Amino acid sequence: MIPPSGLCPFDIIDDDPFTPHFTPCGVPARPPFEFMTFTWHAHIQGTCLQVIRKEHGGPDKVMPERGIVTVFTAASRLKLFRYLNRINWSKCMKCLFVTVTYPDSADFLDYTTRNKHRFLLMRDIEKLVGKKVPTVWRCEWKNRKSGARLGMFTPHFHLILFGIDDLPKGVLQATWAKSIQHTGFVSVDVKPMKGHQGALRYLAKYVSKEEPLDIEAYLHNGISVGRHWGITRKSLLPMADVAIDRELTDEEVGTMQVLEMERNPHYNPDSDGGFTHLGILPVVNALEQMGK
Repeated sequence: MIPPSGLCPFDIIDDDPFTPHFTPCGVPARPPFEFMTFTWHAHIQGTCLQVIRKEHGGPDKVMPERGIVTVFTAASRLKLFRYLNRINWSKCMKCLFVTVTYPDSADFLDYTTRNKHRFLLMRDIEKLVGKKVPTVWRCEWKNRKSGARLGMFTPHFHLILFGIDDLPKGVLQATWAKSIQHTGFVSVDVKPMKGHQGALRYLAKYVSKEEPLDIEAYLHNGISVGRHWGITRKSLLPMADVAIDRELTDEEVGTMQVLEMERNPHYNPDSDGGFTHLGILPVVNALEQMGK
């Protein structure tokens, strides 16, 4: 079967399948109720198949208050993978992969400050190229191995800049230094996308990498971690066509659950909720099973 229009030309696969139980926003799973019913919904876009179980007739949900963002959780990582797989990468021939790092003397402890730095960086880059630039960004934290901040967790940004394929490294250095009001040397890196496989390697190595971190080290250093990734100029990103967005029949639900059990041996169709499949092959298989 020929893949649907807008399907991504390569797989951005999460090697550690995350199958959330039906626990939206971290709410603990509740015991089943006799009067509770479920409907199942499928959404396929690009190389992302998401199967959602919706609950009806149960008690009102109590949504928890949003807590402090600490580590890059599995749920947050899954959301990032979903979004990356919904982009139409065949329309992203012009992309730059950019990394900018904070020097020891820079102020980065406050999340609002880091947001400001990233905003100023992108504002000046857009002025340089003369157009708006959609961006997927990731803030990665690492333990500083030397210098004045030895032993302290320090952030750096990985960014995918869509729609441009040239930005001299020296210009990027000057722009980043200006954004953080730093007069000395700053470490940056800029690389053009070299084909879809190049994009895949960058995404797997940097943007979606899961780094184990010591939460106590954050708290003891007074660091405001904040969000680990985000998207700017989202409306300008070329998204893949939506192939399916509808409720599933009972037969289709069973078929989708079999696909999930083949992928994830820990999945229990009797108790677990929705799930996500990433990659061309599972999406094509699902479309064939649903008669598309």
